[in-house]
Amino acid sequence: MYPIITSGSTINLAIRVLKEHSVAESNILILCLFSTPNGLQTISSLYPSVHILTSEIHPCVPTDFGQRYFESKTNSAGQSMI
Repeated sequence: MYPIITSGSTINLAIRVLKEHSVAESNILILCLFSTPNGLQTISSLYPSVHILTSEIHPCVPTDFGQRYFESKTNSAGQSMI
């Protein structure tokens, strides 16, 4: 599970580590809450057999992602108040 796929760089690294440990691409399932089309295209073009399940695809990453999905609160300085 990975919360946000924006560019796909972090997922790319994770998949490379899995492949170094002999995990077949077809056995990899990426679960995420939010994805950008660019990030999905990057991962799909590099690893066509990897499965990706996301709840939302949008070209812009929401700036209030943590607040919307995890109901976290921040103070006026932007610091988490959980």
